[in-house]
Amino acid sequence: MSSVSKASDESEPLLTKLKLAFAGVALTIIGAMVSTWFSDRSWTWQAYVTKIDKENDAILGAYRDAADLINERWYVLVRMANAIENSAGPDELAAARQNYAEVDKKWALKFTTIESNVRFNVDETFTVGVDPKREDKDLELISTMPCTKLASTDKSRAVHDTTSARVIMAAVNRCLGEAKRQLDEVLAGESGASVKPDAAQLKQRLTEPYVALDVAYWTHSALRCVVLERQLALRPVVLTQSYWSKFFGTLQANYDTPSDFKNCRATWVAHAEESDAGASSANLVN
Repeated sequence: MSSVSKASDESEPLLTKLKLAFAGVALTIIGAMVSTWFSDRSWTWQAYVTKIDKENDAILGAYRDAADLINERWYVLVRMANAIENSAGPDELAAARQNYAEVDKKWALKFTTIESNVRFNVDETFTVGVDPKREDKDLELISTMPCTKLASTDKSRAVHDTTSARVIMAAVNRCLGEAKRQLDEVLAGESGASVKPDAAQLKQRLTEPYVALDVAYWTHSALRCVVLERQLALRPVVLTQSYWSKFFGTLQANYDTPSDFKNCRATWVAHAEESDAGASSANLVN
């Protein structure tokens, strides 16, 4: 056997070994990459689940703060109206006035912050399709909206078509503010009157504040319904994600507005509009 063929025979096993070594290294690298990718996707999925939990808590937290503030102010306004209507004694009326002033101050200090939390945590988390121009227009309507039962011809009815929790909260603020203004007028009228009004006169003077409080109550009910519908909509998001979307798809950053929101709005409309607007009310929820 020649020296050339002998050298060739010796080099073949060496090449084979090198190929196997390179193949082993390549498989190790590929395996590490695949393992890292699966680990990364698994971590991403866990982070996504955690994100949903945090957003769920944020929605409930924003509404809880809003509800506490709204309920407290609504209660003291009703208490004041009742004290006036029942011709409460000086001590009871003074206590109602003090509580009235304290809660009103608390509202002034906290409302803007809580409204911002509702906007960020409730509206921005969902694809509610709020057009900033439409929102500004709604807020402008609310600034002059009468807190009475709206007729079908009132332009303020457009507010009932909003998809924004922030706009609904602004409507609550408007009506509670109107109730306070009207009660202040009644109190000023009583203190300046030489003759104390009788029960019939008091009832007449308190008609508008009570109506404003009723509208505020049902508007707050709509806000609560909207927030809870959105919070409940987050629960099945994890379950509805397919196996492949978890690993290969993109995970949604915002969530669709629940269709049941129409029912929340329908209840609001039913209690905030005059009965002759029934036909147009149906159009709002179709």
